[in-house]
Amino acid sequence: MLPLSISSMATRPMRADKSDAVADKLLHERISTTNFGPNALRLSLITTRSAFNELEAEWNALFQKAGKPGNPFQSFNWCWHWANSFLKNEPNDTFFIISGRRNGRLIMIWPLVRQRTAGLTQLTWIGRPVTQYGDVLIDSCNPINDLRAGWRFLKAHAKADVIELCKVRGDASITPLLSEIGAITTHRDAAPYADMSQHETFSDYAKARYSAKRRTSLRRNLRRCQVDGELETDFIKEGADARHATKQLLAMKMAWLKEKSLISQALQDQRTHQFFLDAVSDPTRPTGCELTLLRSGNELLAADLKFTAKNQSVAHVITYNLKFEKLSPGNLMTMLNLEHFKQHGTQVFDFMGPDSSFKREWSDGVIGVNDWAVPLSLKGRLWSQVYLAFARDHLKKLFSHLPKSLKKTLSGSYVLAIGMF
Repeated sequence: MLPLSISSMATRPMRADKSDAVADKLLHERISTTNFGPNALRLSLITTRSAFNELEAEWNALFQKAGKPGNPFQSFNWCWHWANSFLKNEPNDTFFIISGRRNGRLIMIWPLVRQRTAGLTQLTWIGRPVTQYGDVLIDSCNPINDLRAGWRFLKAHAKADVIELCKVRGDASITPLLSEIGAITTHRDAAPYADMSQHETFSDYAKARYSAKRRTSLRRNLRRCQVDGELETDFIKEGADARHATKQLLAMKMAWLKEKSLISQALQDQRTHQFFLDAVSDPTRPTGCELTLLRSGNELLAADLKFTAKNQSVAHVITYNLKFEKLSPGNLMTMLNLEHFKQHGTQVFDFMGPDSSFKREWSDGVIGVNDWAVPLSLKGRLWSQVYLAFARDHLKKLFSHLPKSLKKTLSGSYVLAIGMF
């Protein structure tokens, strides 16, 4: 019999020393076998940073084989950078990763963390608030059976009030399981996307997709932007230049939010800034980032930050210079982005949520993106059904109608600090 249970080890403070290595070994030895024989699925729980780091090569191999196109958030590199910026390595803030092996090969990862927020112990996807799509990474001939086994293992060792699985796409691997286990839908959204795969060139796509009037308007605005100098578009990938460009983008986005009296809980957190700066500039663990900067003379008109996985890109941070709002710099940059990606073989450009009329104008379709919750205690049920599924969206709507002065007063409040908006 092992001297420690998984649950007791999961609440032990993390230290990169011999005791940490011993805990890792015990965790890997604590295995649930779903069936016997050569094809048995062997599940284990990983809660320490060192055990997570040891998965790097296998995780990367699994992502290359089974990762969803357009979901860079499942990659080891993305999770590694997130952990550097956000994971506190405290008893109530640890990894909770379930790995599944068959014949010794890693075939499934549930990338989760255990965190305590607003008095509740929660299990959530790795990556909040920067991860935009959550899912299980799985390579299996019978995925639903392996997902069921993973879910049973997860519930048996959760010791949490609620399991929150946010931003799950309709085509995610875990979606069929969520309906089966009776998970509560706490928020519904949609992600618009442009699909250029049916057209040989961007010019062909634009002619089929946009009216002549709209194309003329965009060309006219492009000419107007050149009044102060020649229009330049920079496409920048990982490295020192990307870090500098990201600083410019984040500064412009914060100014844009302030002027619009809007609040981004994620961008108010300096850890988010640090995450992006590191994620775009580390060539040893690339995240598939690319930035677009649209300039006219010395003026930065618009900028965005995107991430690409398997020839599909997702638009993560988009902003523009309010001085040029009448020229629709966001539209101009979107057109230039689509043209650039089509030329370089990327067929799908995902605007992600939240859904909006601006995104739909550029899109060929949408896919549902929902938040789910599974309460495991009375507190968790109240949190899921009363707050997450009902009050949260109403509070957000109420907040959006407040006067600017009151919004600014509330921007640093405890309510925002715990993520209620």
